Amino acid sequence: MTRAAQRGYYNLASAGSTVALRIETLAQAIPVGSMILDIGCNDGLISASLIDLGIVQKSYCNDLENIITHHRPQMEFLGGDILAMPVEQLPKANGVLLLNVLHHLIGRSLDKAREFLEKLLSNYEFVCIDFGSFSEKGEWGWRKSYENHWSSDAEMWDDLFKNVSWRFKLLRYPTQGKGHRVLWKLYREKYSPASFKTIGTFVKTSGSWPSDKNLVPVDSIQALPEPPPGGVIFEKYLSNKGDLFWGKRFLPPAHPSVVRLEYEIWAAAKDSLLKRKAKGDRKFSHFGMYELVPFPRADTVCAIYEPDLVEASVVHFQDWVKFFDAKDVYLISAFAARAIKFEKLGRIQILNMADFQAADGWDGIRFLDFEPNLWVRKLFGK
Repeated sequence: MTRAAQRGYYNLASAGSTVALRIETLAQAIPVGSMILDIGCNDGLISASLIDLGIVQKSYCNDLENIITHHRPQMEFLGGDILAMPVEQLPKANGVLLLNVLHHLIGRSLDKAREFLEKLLSNYEFVCIDFGSFSEKGEWGWRKSYENHWSSDAEMWDDLFKNVSWRFKLLRYPTQGKGHRVLWKLYREKYSPASFKTIGTFVKTSGSWPSDKNLVPVDSIQALPEPPPGGVIFEKYLSNKGDLFWGKRFLPPAHPSVVRLEYEIWAAAKDSLLKRKAKGDRKFSHFGMYELVPFPRADTVCAIYEPDLVEASVVHFQDWVKFFDAKDVYLISAFAARAIKFEKLGRIQILNMADFQAADGWDGIRFLDFEPNLWVRKLFGK
């Protein structure tokens, strides 16, 4: 079968209407001065734009044939079928753009597409990727092949990204078939976010029920008329690699051991969920955990920032029945009642141990914020 580059792609309404937003998002996520490999570069618009913005210093552009119209001296074209090229022989760069390509590779061979992505992740620091979604309805070959492998986007992402250490959600944007695609930034290896700047500070409003609570931006903690509710502040961090993190900082007199407890409960809950999935329990295939990361401050719980949670229904266990259907409420409750092994307390239910929440996000229902309940803190003398 003869393959050719897709001419006029960015003239399509579904592609042209979102390209500026995708470029803006990539410009924020890619470190300044990066060298990139742009696989499926098409007419070169995205690479050229990132060069013009001063983000990318060099782009190696690949496609089946050279249809580049947005020429820049910093762009070098590499023609040919990317699956026929040994990844180890591709140009050295900081990261990869694999934009709207992977679903076509999956349509040809899932095994080869999976192997190719794995090699990219092993040979480059990061991979920025978006590809076709279950939300798109059409007769495309790649869409039909999805049905043979997965039942949802959440299950597909978990499968394809199972060896990814960190995955950052950058953007969700509308596409053809009245669906949406998600732009990700993937890392095979974690890094320490020791170098960062705080770009937002928030306090939560007081309230007994989730519907009463909200996050309010503040300019200065010192200017607050009274201590913030719960004795915590929330901060948004930007690392020197262009990634966003979310911190929950406990103010004195809270002891750093409260932070350590939250990490420990989260790790036990995550292990429990992964074991269920490993046993082939597909009922939980659209469930996941938000990702906590080590942080240099002992008073802070840090997580990968999840932009979709800003608009999602984030609820405590008291409110699950109001926001999820009966099937999901049952599954969430079953997970909440799951006994986990805790170092100092033996086996105990997650719900008894931590006040946590569930949210319906881009990649399924996510569990988050495993804050130790008061009796747990008292038991540990904190």
